[in-house]
Amino acid sequence: MDRSVRGGTLWMALCIVIWVLSSARAQTIHPDDNQTPETIAFQKDLAAAKQGVLDAELKVAKDFHLGIGTRPNDAEAFQWFRSAAGQGSTEAKAWLGSLYLYGHGVLQDSRQAVTLIQDAADAGDPVGLRFLGLMYKGGVAFPRDYSKAMALFSAAAAKHDANSYFRLAICYQRGLGTAPDPAKALDLLEEAVRLGDSAAQLQLGEMYARGDLRVVKPGVGPNYSAAFKLFHDSAAQANATAAFRLAELYKKGLGTAPDNRKAVELYRQSATRGFAPAQIALGKWNEEKGAPVNLTQAYVWYTLASDKGNADAASLLASLSAKLNEEQLQQAKARAAQWKSGLPD
Repeated sequence: MDRSVRGGTLWMALCIVIWVLSSARAQTIHPDDNQTPETIAFQKDLAAAKQGVLDAELKVAKDFHLGIGTRPNDAEAFQWFRSAAGQGSTEAKAWLGSLYLYGHGVLQDSRQAVTLIQDAADAGDPVGLRFLGLMYKGGVAFPRDYSKAMALFSAAAAKHDANSYFRLAICYQRGLGTAPDPAKALDLLEEAVRLGDSAAQLQLGEMYARGDLRVVKPGVGPNYSAAFKLFHDSAAQANATAAFRLAELYKKGLGTAPDNRKAVELYRQSATRGFAPAQIALGKWNEEKGAPVNLTQAYVWYTLASDKGNADAASLLASLSAKLNEEQLQQAKARAAQWKSGLPD
């Protein structure tokens, strides 16, 4: 065979091999791609939001606020809530008011917050009704009025707002605006769980873990299997506290088989969303048990928790700093600053 023909044949075969491999690579999501169902869904919604699709704008705003499929970013959440509100979404208007109320992603402005939330509530939006109820319950911008708060939560619950069932459950549990009624509180809590509210899932999970249901159901002790499922469902909705509680169950082997790898993964989910106990737990893991040990990353997590005023984290940070030489300390500080700025770690 002519050498040039043989060379051309080999080159063509090589191209085919490369094409097959690249096609397989393009269709396969590898672990190092950092792709999860949540991140894939977020990217899809973000693309639709950029095209002006209202439902997508609202979904992306919530994802940025809660940190679902992306790192939490209230400044981005504010922009998307504002865009959705501009398209007429009363729910977005309520969320926008909440960001103004607490200064999340925007300068705090109580007057603007009251106007937006009140407008949404007046329009009958269940999220607006709930946020207004929370303001009356907490005495924020209004005199504290538990009865008014309960009326607003009830109105929102009548519109099937899951979290409002949870808020009513807390009122009956603690006797706020009504006589304490543990049985009524549990009924409302279970309804909120049935509707998929993450806060209710966390609360009921903690009651199962502590055995608190004995107040309503005598003889019922701790049920870690039930707690595990509830924490799992809540953590799947980006509840940082639930992710931490689930990590603890994996670590101790309660309600599930012990799994340190899974525990560390969940600590990281919780820590990334800003939960200080998880940041401390992850810092300790990196300092003492990691494979390999990573003192720089431990410094980052202790710093983040210490910045929230956590005294235990501050003590651990001081102790760790003494173990690092000057070069290592400067690298750790730079890494912590990078993380706090929102850049990838």
